[in-house]
Amino acid sequence: MTASNKDAYEVLTSVVVIEDDHLTRVMLVDSLKNQGLDVPVASDKPSAVLDYCKATQVSAALIDLHLGAGPTGIDLAIALRRLNPIIGIVFLTSYQDPRLLRSGLPKLPRGSIYLNKQQIGEISFLVDKLSESVKLATEPKLALNNSLNPSETGKLTDLQVEILRLMGLGLSNGAIAKNGL
Repeated sequence: MTASNKDAYEVLTSVVVIEDDHLTRVMLVDSLKNQGLDVPVASDKPSAVLDYCKATQVSAALIDLHLGAGPTGIDLAIALRRLNPIIGIVFLTSYQDPRLLRSGLPKLPRGSIYLNKQQIGEISFLVDKLSESVKLATEPKLALNNSLNPSETGKLTDLQVEILRLMGLGLSNGAIAKNGL
């Protein structure tokens, strides 16, 4: 990373938004634009965002964890980081812990920020987290101290989270036991 690239990313200027719920996506885009941010791409399709980011660097990505069938938000974030190692990444999701989506997910990229949608009371909080994510991406020492799972479920083992996930899907104790848990 050159000094000029680092300087360019110290200030949050542009954000791509990846959210599968149309209403939520529109509200996020409008809110971010009202805060003076450029939102050049907002989509429910990870491929659209990747195609844009191959040609143009952006400051940060606001990503939903669950994007329906296909790649997860984590898969997209990893691909975005490969394209641009200093892109800020914020996950905005309804899941308290990413492991509740499904087992065997890859780890969140270093320096990314994980937020539950219920944590957002004002758009300024989200903009602050997006700015923080840019700093975490450009200053690797800060990223080491970043907490990826701030919720109580972050203290649970993978096995405990998998049992909770299966319970959330409506499986009985017997059905969970048949899964080898």
